[in-house]
Parts: sequence; C-alpha cells; structure tokens
Amino acid sequence: MSIDCHIHVFRRNSALASSARHNPDFDAALDDVRALAKPAGIARFVLVQTSFMGTDNALLAAELEQDPANLRGVFVLDPRTSAAELRDLRQSGVVGIRLNLFQTELAQTLAPEQLRLIERCAREGLSVGLHDDAARLLHILQRIDGRADKLVIDHFGRPESLPGAESDPVYDALLEQMALVGAHVMIAAPYRARNMNPRTAYARLKHALGASKLLWGSDWPWTQHRDALTYGAWVRPFGEENLAAALQDNAAAFYGFR
Repeated sequence: MSIDCHIHVFRRNSALASSARHNPDFDAALDDVRALAKPAGIARFVLVQTSFMGTDNALLAAELEQDPANLRGVFVLDPRTSAAELRDLRQSGVVGIRLNLFQTELAQTLAPEQLRLIERCAREGLSVGLHDDAARLLHILQRIDGRADKLVIDHFGRPESLPGAESDPVYDALLEQMALVGAHVMIAAPYRARNMNPRTAYARLKHALGASKLLWGSDWPWTQHRDALTYGAWVRPFGEENLAAALQDNAAAFYGFR
C-alpha cells in the first residue's frame, strides 16, 4: 500500500488559532481523501495539523485512534510539551511535529524554548517538519544547528521567494545544506511556488539528496488553492511514474509504517 505523507483533515467552524491566516468554509474529511486516493493504490496517510487550528490536535488524535495501522500524525505542539507527553503521543501514532514558520518572526518562533522542544523530539525519535520559504530556510537550519536528526522540509523548500526559483544560487546553497544535515523533502504543493518548475525541482532534489530522502504528499485538500490540482494528476505529475508508489519505501521507513 502506498502512502500519502501530507494531508490535512479539519471541520469548518473549528476553533482557530490566534495566528490563523485562513478560515475554510468546508469540511476536509478522511473518507473523502481515501476515495480520491484509492484508485492510485494509496491507503495510508500522514495527517498533518493545519496552521489555522494551532495546537488543538484533538481531531487528528481521534482519527489516529480509529485506524492506527494506516494513519500517522504530525502535530503542532506548545513548546512547553514535556518529554513524557511526547512519549505518550508517540504511543498514539504521532510521528513528528510541524513548525509552520511561514511569515512568522523567527526570533519568536525559534526562541530557546522551541529549540528545546526540538531537542526533546529528537530524543523521542520524532521528526521535525519545517514549513517556510527557501530564502529563510538556510538561516532556520543553521539556527536548529543539528538539534534534530529527522528533518522534513515541506513543499520542495518553497523557492518562490527566490528570483530564479529552483535555479537560483540560494536554492543551490539550500540543497547543499539539506544534504549536509540529512533532511528529507516533501514533494508536495507545487502551486505554492508558481514560478518553480516542479519537474526540474524534483530532479535537482533527487540528484542533490538522493531518491531515498524524498517523500510524496498530496497536500490535500489544497486550502486556498482548491482548483490548483487534482489528486490523480499529482500522483503522476511527471509522466507515467506513480510517485507515491515509487517513494513508498521511504515513507514507510521514515514514518514507521509496517
């Protein structure tokens, strides 16, 4: 069974985080994405907490409890979350945390207490996902400075902030840094970098990091970009190759599917 490493589930009118930039007017139900994914042979999913729901992970936790064999969770956590709480989360199917740093003040969002959370996550075997644009990711990786040995860079590293997108010298430097720290990269959400050529970016990531460091995700349900993709087209974005199938061993090993 192939794995979709990056989906979101939520309900309309959920309580929003104070920092929410978006309030969807529709439900994103797990059954809906399962129906879309089934024709591609995808039956396992990593549920990633949305930025607009903040640290209220209750919906994701409830989903994980219903199907522990086929679901894993990536939560957004308060930086004061203790090691004991992290261990409990790990037992319930949580495999990582996400730091959505996009358009945030890094001095605040990567403050010492957040860095200490990253260290605790590393000790508990949890991954750390980073969502930001390429122009800032170099600084972020330097700030983390080896505290996390299981890093995931979201959405190709979002090179839309660079004049040359995936061909920019800053992206070259980011590729070198990601390779140096052994980061994985999520092949997802090309529409978030509209000036990027996703085929070229994929090829460059594959060459720089190795195919074993790449993870495929749909980013369903494409909030604020609902007409940008169809599920089936993104499963095979560069021709006939099913990327979810091609990268499923990476996903199974990284997220602990058996």
